[in-house]
This record gives sequence, C-alpha cells and structure tokens, in this order.
Amino acid sequence: MLPEHRKSIIRVLFSRRILVAFLMGFSSGLPLLLTIGVLQAWMKEKGVDLTWIGMISLVQLPYTWKFIWAPVLDRFTLPFLGRRRGWLLLAQLCLILSIAILGYSDPIKNVVTMVVAAILVSFFSASQDIVVDAYRREDLADEELGLGSSMYIYGYRLGMLLAQVDHAPPTSCKLSYRGEVCDKDTSLLSSAFAAGLMENAMESEVNIVNARVLLRERGIKLVEERSIDTDEFSSTITAEVVSDHRTSTAAGTLFGNGMPRLIQKGEHRLESYLHGILILFRHRDMPGVIGKLGTVFGKHRINIAHMSVGRGSNKPGTKAVGVLSLDAQPPAEAVAEILALEPVEAACVVNLPPAGEMPAWMGG
Repeated sequence: MLPEHRKSIIRVLFSRRILVAFLMGFSSGLPLLLTIGVLQAWMKEKGVDLTWIGMISLVQLPYTWKFIWAPVLDRFTLPFLGRRRGWLLLAQLCLILSIAILGYSDPIKNVVTMVVAAILVSFFSASQDIVVDAYRREDLADEELGLGSSMYIYGYRLGMLLAQVDHAPPTSCKLSYRGEVCDKDTSLLSSAFAAGLMENAMESEVNIVNARVLLRERGIKLVEERSIDTDEFSSTITAEVVSDHRTSTAAGTLFGNGMPRLIQKGEHRLESYLHGILILFRHRDMPGVIGKLGTVFGKHRINIAHMSVGRGSNKPGTKAVGVLSLDAQPPAEAVAEILALEPVEAACVVNLPPAGEMPAWMGG
C-alpha cells in the first residue's frame, strides 16, 4: 500500500499536462546535448582539426539570439494545427531532417556540411524552445504556473541552503506551511525540499521522486505542519533541520511569482536573496562590522551585490545574522579573514542555483 504522499506525487507526475511537459522537455534537451558535447566528442574521435572543434561551440548562438525571431512565431499562425502546435510540428520536422543530415555527414570529408547541419539543429531546436515555452504557459493555469513552479524551486533552494549551513547529517526535518500555500497540494513541495537537502550529500541523482525514499533509508523523518493563518506574508514556509549538533531553522516566502526570499534565519528576521553565491555570518551587532566585511571582499576583488542583516532583538549589541550575496566565489583566504574578524562568530558560504534556474528534474 503506497503512502498518500506517494500517490499524490504519482497522480501529478502522470497527469496529461505533466506528461506533455516531460515530452517537450525531452525534445528540447536532446538537440542541446547533441550539439554541445556529443558532436565535439565525435569530431575529436575522428581526428578533426582542433580549430574546427573550437569553432563548433559557436553553433549554440541561436539559443542566445532566439529572442530576435520569437515575435514572428508568436505573431503569425500556420494554416494547420493552430499557432502553437503548427509551429511546433514544423520545428520538429525540420529538426528531424537536420539531425539526419548531421548524422550522415562525414566530419573528415564534409566538415563544412556538418557544421551547417549543426547550426540548423541549434536554430530549429531554439525555435522549438520558443514554442514549447509559450505552449506550456498557455496550457497551465495561472495558479499552477506561478505559485506551483516557484514554490517548488523555493523549497528546493531552502533545502540546499540548510544542507550547506549545517554540514552534519540531519536526523529529522520539519516543514511548516502557513497561509495560502496550505490550499495547495504541498506533497511535491516537501519532496522538492528533500531533494535540495539531500543533493549535496549524494553522488547519485536526487529528484522529487526518490528524495523522500532516500530520507527514509537514512532514518531521517520529515514532518509537515499546516496553518491557514497568515502573518506579514500571504504564504510562508519554515524549515527546521535537526542534527546531532544543533537545530537549524529558516523561513521564506515568494515575492511575486518567481522571486524566493529568505525572511528568517533562526530567530533573526531579515530579507535576503535565495540564489547565487551567499555568505551567511553570525556576529555581534556593533558599528563597523559591515565595513570590515566590505574591506575584506574588496581586497579580494569580490563585489557584494546585496546585503541583509537581522537582529534577534531591537537592541544594539546583541547577536545578529547577516547574508551577503556575492558576484563571485570567495577564496578560502577571504573566508578565513572574515572568521578572524573580532565581532564575527561564524560564517559559511552557500552555493545556490542562479536566479531563474530550475533544477534538472524541472527542466533546468
């Protein structure tokens, strides 16, 4: 007998919309991988000149410049199957033809033909991506597209953050849902959190299907709590991860439909980005702390993109938590200098996906 949360995940994963999204994601990912890694490996194996192998990376330009012809695909409708499906069918037929030409090209005798075919594959693949994105937007309801995908990404990143703050293996986890999010099926969101929590600890792939199984295999209990009451935000999620050393807590919400924010770390309220390279530090709240951190990072030529500090109380001189969003990975020397600052009690670097990037199991 399957647990209820597993049944819910299976129902969602095998719904028509998700299956269509999966097939579209597969058809979009195949040409991309083909023209990035497989083609270059094939050319190297055949002994093609390194100059040509280096130049083949330019075939990815259509993915960058697809915004130029995207309005054309949105403006005009083909006389068959409608605007989205018509362009999608045409793009896929052209993809099949160009991939066939690429496959039959000889990288030694007809390297120019092979490069042209690779460019056509990239062009039609990028065109397919344009139509797929538009079709997916129209096929999903607004509440599914916005709150759904953004919340999943937020849960995933929250799990990643807590996993990197406390490197000790967790023994239990608790997710507390509050506000409008309680009206949704949160089973996938909890699985996304588990996937983010386990990702850095596993060598094999972790996704929303196997994440809870991996937790159970390691004796890690995941508990959910729900409350329809709201506070300052319409929806909040609080995650608590317990290890043998301590209990780590973080809470967050969404600004708009796709901007996850960290709004609490432990007992400290703040507002921080939840993407890219972050450094979290605990310190005594006193004048000059932020300036000293800025001096250290300036010395190492690292720009601070965003900063947020939260105090446990309104009184100065108490313990506080800060989060800095950095434009580059800080070297170990910089982190050591931060830890050596007299007001700083602890600091750690957290690496999260860039803004807008989805995990691989969501098509990223």
